[in-house]
Amino acid sequence: MKSNEDRRIFPRFNLLVDVSVAKHASSEKEKILPSKNISQGGVCVIAFEQSKMGDLMDLKIRLPGMDEDIKIMGKVVWVKEFSIGTTRKSPRFEVGMEFVGLNDSIFEQISKYLYNNQNPK
Repeated sequence: MKSNEDRRIFPRFNLLVDVSVAKHASSEKEKILPSKNISQGGVCVIAFEQSKMGDLMDLKIRLPGMDEDIKIMGKVVWVKEFSIGTTRKSPRFEVGMEFVGLNDSIFEQISKYLYNNQNPK
């Protein structure tokens, strides 16, 4: 079985930015979550609540130096629980989301930023 690393189409870039996340077509309030990494095809965020596989999320990503948020939909494709320290009182979750409906303009915007400003992981 291939690992997530082996199946990736695009390289990941370690990048800490705020990502606004709200469940698509829901009255849920958006949450601001930190990213762990990002690629042209998706983003990994750190969450305090577990997401369900397949959930669709409305995302707003503000890359440093850009005037406007990148607005895109993400689909939860994996979730990994982890704890900080030795206590499990406050688990965290890495949530991997694949971009859905990614148009050429947004793809180019993300690619240009990542390859001009970051080093792949």
